[in-house]
Amino acid sequence: MDKDKLRKLRKKPYRTAYAKHKTLQGLAFQIKELRVARGLTQSQLAAKLGLRGQSAIARYEDPSYGKMSLQTLLRIAEVLDVALLTKFVGYSKFIFETHDVSPTALYAPSFEDEDAVGELDRVQAATANIEFKNAAMMVLTDLSSSQTYYPAISATTVEWSIPSINFEKLGDTSANQYTTDDRYAENC
Repeated sequence: MDKDKLRKLRKKPYRTAYAKHKTLQGLAFQIKELRVARGLTQSQLAAKLGLRGQSAIARYEDPSYGKMSLQTLLRIAEVLDVALLTKFVGYSKFIFETHDVSPTALYAPSFEDEDAVGELDRVQAATANIEFKNAAMMVLTDLSSSQTYYPAISATTVEWSIPSINFEKLGDTSANQYTTDDRYAENC
């Protein structure tokens, strides 16, 4: 990014318009890229989405349209067998993520394509490793005795030497909480 762009971004009205434009442009360009990469015409994608004609897809692929709902984007993601990631981020991350609108940068493989090449297995192993490292960094404090316990860490396990702690007595409900995935799975 050049210095002139950074100077303009320091002004809130410009920054707001820039973020809106880059978001709408990126979504429109990516919908088109994913459709084309999958060998679909606008009419074919419209049919898969249950729409009557290709004009809706033409609108979605127009960066100036800007009226796609989150539900519409989720439905497009479902049909294209990709995930839709939406989250609030700082501007530095936003600028970094949206500066490249080349077909390569916009392409997202389908779940089946990623699974076929083992990418999902690699991600599962990497996230398990991250969870292991996070567990290894935890410190547990027994509030009833002010005793702190540290884990014994080996290459593959984290072991705790902890006397029985009554979490309910301590008023700590964290021992009964689920991960986001567990809560989601229970609701499915």
